[in-house]
Amino acid sequence: MQIGQGSRVRTQWISVTKSWDVIKKWRQPGQRVAIIDGDKVEARLVDLTTAENRARYLRGFRSLNNAQSSQEALVERYINPNAIIGLVEDEE
Repeated sequence: MQIGQGSRVRTQWISVTKSWDVIKKWRQPGQRVAIIDGDKVEARLVDLTTAENRARYLRGFRSLNNAQSSQEALVERYINPNAIIGLVEDEE
């Protein structure tokens, strides 16, 4: 999975976070943030905020820590448009 490889690896997974603090830390100027409703996502969604799922899907101390500190979830391949409930533009 990509969390163990960094963001430059081609993968079927789309990383999302549950944390505004994580978004603020990593967001680049000009980037929009899509707010999604996880209950409306039709693709497989793996919630890595739980210790059980991190242990099941990830290997290695670094991957486990990154997923936990980023409050990460993964969506497989596609986020359907009706799951996007809002957009946040640059705060100026």
